[in-house]
Amino acid sequence: MDTLQEQLIQLINASKKALTRQDFYNALSPKNTIEKIKIDKSIERLIDEMYLFRNPNGSFSSRAQKQMYEGVLRINGKGVGYVDIENGNSICIYPEELNLAVSGDKVLAQITGFEEYRSQLTGVCVKILEHHTKHVLGEVASRGKKKVFVPYQERLLEIPMKMQDPTFQTYEDGDVLSCTVEFTDFGWLLKVDQHLGKSSAPGVDIMTKLIEHEIDGIFPEEVYEELQQIPSTVSSQEKEGRVNLKDEITITIDGEDSKDFDDAVSIAVLEDGWKLNVSIADVSHYVQQGSALDKEALRRGCSTYVTDRVVPMLPVELSNGICSLNPQVERLALTCSMHVLKDGTVDSYRLFPSVIFSHARMTYTQVNRILDHDEETIQQFAHLGSIFTDLRDCA
Repeated sequence: MDTLQEQLIQLINASKKALTRQDFYNALSPKNTIEKIKIDKSIERLIDEMYLFRNPNGSFSSRAQKQMYEGVLRINGKGVGYVDIENGNSICIYPEELNLAVSGDKVLAQITGFEEYRSQLTGVCVKILEHHTKHVLGEVASRGKKKVFVPYQERLLEIPMKMQDPTFQTYEDGDVLSCTVEFTDFGWLLKVDQHLGKSSAPGVDIMTKLIEHEIDGIFPEEVYEELQQIPSTVSSQEKEGRVNLKDEITITIDGEDSKDFDDAVSIAVLEDGWKLNVSIADVSHYVQQGSALDKEALRRGCSTYVTDRVVPMLPVELSNGICSLNPQVERLALTCSMHVLKDGTVDSYRLFPSVIFSHARMTYTQVNRILDHDEETIQQFAHLGSIFTDLRDCA
């Protein structure tokens, strides 16, 4: 949107009534016909983009005057959509008023009514401003002599879809396909980008659910390029200015199947209690704010655990490597050192960047055996001293 268009929007938003073309001229004071034509063209563009609306009498109204609002559409399990707007309100949009919009789309919604019995605004989706869907999952099925693509999401069955891929006819009934989407005013155009296998094949159901929820096992190319710049070991330069905790007996405790270890503990007994150190892997040292790694981690939000695999928030080279507090190697961490009194009160604490050295990767099962006086396990980890009973007493 250019400066002139922004001025027109500001004028209409500041007005409590519709404005005429002459009102715009009066406010902007064009010096000649050419400047008037520029104003006219900007008005028409704003009408095309639904920022202005032409009334029957020739005047123009704003979105606010037409009770139209931008927002992200969320559709519930019953197929009813909601768009959150100002003042904590939302517009309820019933399925017949969605007009091809799907959950996650950025839409322009118009208020058309109010249901008093549940104090709910109702409306209609006027325009899809930004499509959220990039891929659609479904299955090949025969309809007579013709093969069709049947999307898994029931609410997508109402959207007109046309397969634009010449390879589609080579697939068989029950083949699960992921298709990229091209949007038109008349529906979706699909192109096959991945054949996941038969719907009955082991693991296909898991892969299908991951893709359905936009959980991607593949990272963008720029992420892998940044990975090449990250070292696999801690350099002496990186340790400068950090507290050296390498000589403290430090352990991690996780489940048997864990691959990444992000927290470690060490403890020292004092006359009035304990000094407890909890160290967290310093991921921010390697994942810089605004980097491709940072943006991708933000998009994913967390690692996703399913029945037979993990889709990590960060590439395994980081999550299982330099950003994991693996045993018998130096790692950068952020440590909280706490003075815990005998009654459990945290008397004081301090936070600082550190260098640690995990002396053992422990499991919950092993630690429980030690605390249950299993002699074999106690002997196996005797080199770690009294850390387990000290941690128990502090806890």
